[in-house]
Amino acid sequence: DIYRFTVTAPTAVTATISQQIEDVFIELYGDLDGDGNLEFQDRLASGSDGQCCGSVADITVIQQLPPGQYHIRIAPESSDDSTAYRLSLSTTPLTVSAPNDPGSTSSTARQLGVLSVPQTINDIVGSFDAADVYAFSLSAATTVSATISGQTEDVELYLYGNLDGNGTFDFDERLGSAGDDQCCGNVRDFSLTKHLPAGDYYFLIQPEGSDDASVYQLALSTSPITISNPFDAGDTIATARDLGTLATPISLDDIVGSADATDVYTFTLSGHATIAATINNQFEDVFMQLYGDLNGDGQFDFNDRLASVDDGLCCGGIQEFSLTKALGPGNYHLLIQRESFDDSTPYRLSLTATPFAVGNAMDPGQDIATALNVGSLASPFAVTDYVGSFDTADIYAVTLAAPARLRAGIANQTGDLLLELFSDVNSDGQLSNSPDRLEFADDGQCCGSVADFELFEDVPAGVYYVRVQPSGSGVTTPYDLSLSATPIAITTPTDPGETIATAHQLGTLSGSISLSDIIGVQDLQDVYTFTIASDTTVNAAFTGLHEDLDVELYFDTNGDGQFSFGERLTRGNSSNAGDFQVSRALTAGTYHLRIRPLRTTDVTAYNMALSLSSGGAMAAFAVRDGDSSASRLYQQVADHVFAAADDSEWLWRD
Repeated sequence: DIYRFTVTAPTAVTATISQQIEDVFIELYGDLDGDGNLEFQDRLASGSDGQCCGSVADITVIQQLPPGQYHIRIAPESSDDSTAYRLSLSTTPLTVSAPNDPGSTSSTARQLGVLSVPQTINDIVGSFDAADVYAFSLSAATTVSATISGQTEDVELYLYGNLDGNGTFDFDERLGSAGDDQCCGNVRDFSLTKHLPAGDYYFLIQPEGSDDASVYQLALSTSPITISNPFDAGDTIATARDLGTLATPISLDDIVGSADATDVYTFTLSGHATIAATINNQFEDVFMQLYGDLNGDGQFDFNDRLASVDDGLCCGGIQEFSLTKALGPGNYHLLIQRESFDDSTPYRLSLTATPFAVGNAMDPGQDIATALNVGSLASPFAVTDYVGSFDTADIYAVTLAAPARLRAGIANQTGDLLLELFSDVNSDGQLSNSPDRLEFADDGQCCGSVADFELFEDVPAGVYYVRVQPSGSGVTTPYDLSLSATPIAITTPTDPGETIATAHQLGTLSGSISLSDIIGVQDLQDVYTFTIASDTTVNAAFTGLHEDLDVELYFDTNGDGQFSFGERLTRGNSSNAGDFQVSRALTAGTYHLRIRPLRTTDVTAYNMALSLSSGGAMAAFAVRDGDSSASRLYQQVADHVFAAADDSEWLWRD
């Protein structure tokens, strides 16, 4: 049996079944989708007598309903139940604050105006009234509290800001939500509190489930939030709040959240200083970023970001956090943002600048033309300076009148640095990794750790450039640089030439010879010419290396004064700058040792000791004409067998 009835105002309806002799159940429906069917999702309440074994009892269902048309359905509990019954219906009016229902959209919402004094609203939600929306405005930063009470079934409360202006309640516009967290038909009062900037907002109240329908009381209260400036800090470089030159500590209070997602503060440093920025007194998560507009485009580009920090907590936890950065003179921007779209909170920003000294009134330049000239390093040089943000590199020029072991050391930095040694090998006025960079070093640390470090390089006389630069785009740091040059003993009166014609002449070897020189940079090979008067084994031993050498022994067979591949008798090289020796059994004649860096970037001093030992080449041999088996000869010298299938090492050939 189905009974249809209408209520014209919010009403509590009581339906009672009595005088039945077998089991029945009662259901209350609202045809919510208007399809003329009483479907599960349309059911608002149901009841039975809860008896078994043929027992029966009166059944009562009570439901609070908004205006609308409803249906009561009475049916036997099982197919063999058949009974008369009495249905009794009664109503009780429900008190609401206004006869007109709050709308369910932003355009039909009940307008509460500027929320400045407490308000209490009574209404009903559920069934045909699926949601109640209340629109309100804040003229200044305010803490808003909303409490739901007096409900008989479960409802939910949401707070929205219409951030994109499209009039719909999008997920990323939801600033807060609350419910009573009860189950199984239990209800209790609950509240939602949010700290909001000035703007337009909406409270949305809806039933938790499709069968929930209930009156409720919404109580709203506000308290003002103190901020330092009534005008909001902008969200771009152009609209940022200008704090001026940072000379004294600054403390200010403001708010971010909802439509005010970002606050930007611009400040200026007139000299080198370590800035400390601290965020506290926040209720929800924010993060802070430091930028320098390095390319001057007025945008916050990734490469402009110098630091980023938050409180490092999750799951609603918050704590004070700080950002500390060493900076050079220039304009900088602090950006404070809500961490998530639903975060909205006041905060306090404290900002200080502590000056630090640098060793030069004029900053070392960033290229060869503007490099700081530190002279010949006749005595050690030391300086304190800074790189980072607008000063991306410091270059120091060193002029050496004689070969030396050049040392450069970095200490007391707070961020990761790269230290490089260059020579303008191709004289183009630029410092390129190839072929100009001779050596580089860093501290080998990760994850924010730093350590002192240094580099060494053996270099001939010439002009060299030491470059100090951050290892990443966000690194800014002071540093201590120390430079020194230790002379390298050179025993050759003049630099050995690079060709057979200009080779250093050692004359006829009759005993041991020791000499020292340096190779690398623009002196890419040393050539020594010597003569042996009789068959013997020549040994060339190399020690004292800083980097690797490549050594070749030649006999100029055709007398053209060139180093031809087919004229090379043997070759050797060092590994990891270790000592090594090249030996060869030779017949009487004139020979040439060519010494080169193993790699183009290798630069090293070396000690060479030439000596003779017994056991020369075979004095004579004979080959029968046409004897193909004797087309090659192999000679064992010490532990080496010189034999190569490609003829690259041949002693004699038919």
